[in-house]
Amino acid sequence: MLQLRRFTSREIMPSNDNPSLLNTPAPHGADGAGAISQPAVSDRSVLLAMVAGIVILAGIVFGAFHSIIDAGFLLDDYKHLGPAYGAWTGDYSGILKTFTGNWSGQTDGLTSYRPGTSMSFVIDYMFTGLNAAGYHISNLISYTLTAFLCSVIAFQLTAEPVEQNSRKVRYITALAAGVLFALYPIHAESVAWIIGRVDVLCTIFYMTSVCLYLHSRKSGSRLAYVISLASFMIALVCKEMAVTLPAVIACAEILLAGPLGWQKKSIRGRLISIGSFFLILAAFGIFRTMLLGTVVGGYGTDGIKGYLRSFKNFRDAATFQKILFGFNEEQAIAPQLVKAAMSAWLVCGIALLTRLLQPLSRLRIFAFLLAWLALSVIPTFQIWHIFPNLVGSRLFFLGSAAMCILLAVALVPSFKSIGRIGSFAVFKPLTFSLQAASTAGLVALACCWYLGLQHNLYAWREAGRQMRGMDTQLKNATRSLSEPDSIVLIDIPQDFSGSGMIGRPEYLRLMFTKPVADADYADRMVTLARPVPGPSEYFYPGVLASIYGDKRAVNWFIWSRDARAFTDWKPPNGAKSLALNVRLPVESPKAQKCEWVGKNANLDPLAIGCVELEFEAPSITENLARCTRLVWRSEKQPKSWIDYSEGPFAEAVSDGSQKLLFLPGRYRSWGLNGTIVDLGIELYPGDYKPAVLKSVRSIPAPSVMPVLNLQVHTATEPTVSKPASLADTILPLVEKGDGVSVSFDASSIESAKTVSLLVLKTDIAAPDLPTKVLPDDRIVLFKTNIDSTRGTFELPGEALTPGKHQVVILARNERGEAAGYTSEPRTFFVDVAAR
Repeated sequence: MLQLRRFTSREIMPSNDNPSLLNTPAPHGADGAGAISQPAVSDRSVLLAMVAGIVILAGIVFGAFHSIIDAGFLLDDYKHLGPAYGAWTGDYSGILKTFTGNWSGQTDGLTSYRPGTSMSFVIDYMFTGLNAAGYHISNLISYTLTAFLCSVIAFQLTAEPVEQNSRKVRYITALAAGVLFALYPIHAESVAWIIGRVDVLCTIFYMTSVCLYLHSRKSGSRLAYVISLASFMIALVCKEMAVTLPAVIACAEILLAGPLGWQKKSIRGRLISIGSFFLILAAFGIFRTMLLGTVVGGYGTDGIKGYLRSFKNFRDAATFQKILFGFNEEQAIAPQLVKAAMSAWLVCGIALLTRLLQPLSRLRIFAFLLAWLALSVIPTFQIWHIFPNLVGSRLFFLGSAAMCILLAVALVPSFKSIGRIGSFAVFKPLTFSLQAASTAGLVALACCWYLGLQHNLYAWREAGRQMRGMDTQLKNATRSLSEPDSIVLIDIPQDFSGSGMIGRPEYLRLMFTKPVADADYADRMVTLARPVPGPSEYFYPGVLASIYGDKRAVNWFIWSRDARAFTDWKPPNGAKSLALNVRLPVESPKAQKCEWVGKNANLDPLAIGCVELEFEAPSITENLARCTRLVWRSEKQPKSWIDYSEGPFAEAVSDGSQKLLFLPGRYRSWGLNGTIVDLGIELYPGDYKPAVLKSVRSIPAPSVMPVLNLQVHTATEPTVSKPASLADTILPLVEKGDGVSVSFDASSIESAKTVSLLVLKTDIAAPDLPTKVLPDDRIVLFKTNIDSTRGTFELPGEALTPGKHQVVILARNERGEAAGYTSEPRTFFVDVAAR
């Protein structure tokens, strides 16, 4: 039988003045009556333990992450500097908008309400101005506090009757939880990226609320309970991930009251305690809905059916594998490290199974942590996926806290026996061996996580280095320009191995204007990067053609992944058309197969937007189209790519035709990597009849897609276009009193009789690739049919609401069916002051 020592009254009774937050013994009559009280820990020893713990964790955090302090600002960071700067220079409009509307401003399709995070930028600016290092240090301090809260909660959850040495073991358990959290490798995104603090701040207040609630239920402190509610409210306005906290509190009431010896409460009292959290959540939900116009928010508004379908994202096995040991697959990692990490997890897994042989009280603590872990990821259902380069790893930041606490509580040998059987002498060697194995597994896992974290942080360090080099390069290039010359950036760097860099034109402008820059350099820069959010692998060749040759464009730069800097860009050389006679048997392969139909073709990709294959066959079915992809090798494709670039799958020209059509013109990899050297097709297994490919030729893009252009004019002279700057040619600016005319030409498309014209809602992208299907009406601002294939249409006032809008055209035949494919979109920007 287990032996329990007798405690003196001095040991059992808590301090009358200040019961410890970390450990307050249960009073007489607590839930779980009959449990033996935990010996009290003196306030001084608790204080010393807390100070020692936070110093140790701070040393670990700053030691592991110190290399990213000079990483600088990246991507979304720039958007949140302006409101902070304004708040300290007399312009409060920016910070007020974060309290009264969408936090991100709908720049990336995200609907959110996070003024708490914006206020953290205001506080950082007070101490460090626009010095990025100060913001990174602030992130590390916040991260240290989060790790410390993991330790506190682990200490609270081990406050149960165990052996005499439990106090020491509880401290070790608490420290282990904090260390594991601090070294967890997929935390790089949330900590190294300044705006990643949304997860860190939310988790701090979320865990503070949990910690104080546990304390209030143990000690009966009403003050702790009130502060717990307040912390929950702050967590909600830092990030909506905190919505799961009321459910976690409910789980705590169900599972922890007995094991932790909480004060006895009636069912009504317990329901009130839980209900207060749900009441705050409901009030927040109503307030947020009134401000943003949506209940769920997040990414997209697909309705209830769409939201329910999104829960299928949780079947992503690759994401769960990265939770065990996530490493950035875009950077080479030693195979031995991966094997060591998996071995450590295997040992920990075996040890965790042995911990199931426990009294029910301990199992209920494990169940609480598992419930917390599961509940914490539910709000991510729309976008639950961690990419190979760890983009999206922040989705598990809150859940990782519960996981690390669970590992520490379960694996640190806080008891000498496994259930009751371990008290017999014959089982003691087994018990000791399992304890040693669990400890060794935990230490090995922590070491592997540290090495994995350093591997993952490389991308953020290198992205920061590249940003500093780019900043110097572009400032030097613009300083030597005279009016009205500009430099043209064909594209802008999106990321480096998952670490975001600039991404969108609006961030480029923020980076190179005051207050971030010392002067407004952005006025001398023009970029062809897409003006609305969307995938970076596509571009608009028509926009490029519209300004190439303009004398105001002095330098043309393109971002080189190999050089990790901007390099000079020149249009590709090569043939402007393609006509190849081939005789290639095509049949369904047993495995994916590549056939090169044009070796040394040397094509100008900007002149060839469509490639057509013709076969000797009675007919070509949709099955063959779905299994045939266009591939190519380019003169300047990055070395980091595979041997060739993959383009679109084929389109069957029409029923009964002998032709397949490819539309690669908008692929960045097609148009911007120089001359196309080799051209081929990639065949996939499928159910289609054998055929013989007899020719490959190019066809003019206007024969399958309408041509579209925009002109901005004053209301008094609708026939006279306003003089456009180089930037306005790419993204026309509509000011007060201006109108917008859309000129279109679909006359070269066979069977075209009419056209449909659409203007999309602000910051919504038209289809990236040509399609015969128009966008859903839910994202359309204005739509009309025009009984002509060529002409000019004046957009009405209802189509000129503030924001960035894309226009797209689709030709139709006499039956109203799609004739050809959607045009390349054009974008115009309506200034807020214009309407």
